[in-house]
Amino acid sequence: MKYVKKTANRYAEIVEADSFDYTTIQKEVGGCFECLRMGDHIIYLNDIGKMVGLPLNFVADYGNGFTDQIVGDIVITKHDGFGGDESMTDDEAKAVCDMFNYPDQGLIYILDDTLQEIPVIDMRC
Repeated sequence: MKYVKKTANRYAEIVEADSFDYTTIQKEVGGCFECLRMGDHIIYLNDIGKMVGLPLNFVADYGNGFTDQIVGDIVITKHDGFGGDESMTDDEAKAVCDMFNYPDQGLIYILDDTLQEIPVIDMRC
């Protein structure tokens, strides 16, 4: 199974695993998880990340001025069209990494006296 992992404050990376199930997701996001739909992809994230103070990963732009801060480590998979996940191709995984690593827009903020850029991702794609 090929998927993308985006750790907060780091570049997204392609991961290849022999198996992919709920325990894999829990390990990658650090606990129980929820999922968001993004076009043909599913984003898995820690479901209590904001409550426990996980670091900002990216800003989700849902259009019409509605945004949400996504915190903690995330996993992005390809949606199989039937409510499950399927492996990404090399090109699909690279495109997802590029979307997070080289966003069309971003927010600049200061963390520990260092300028940081947080990607703003269009969730309507």
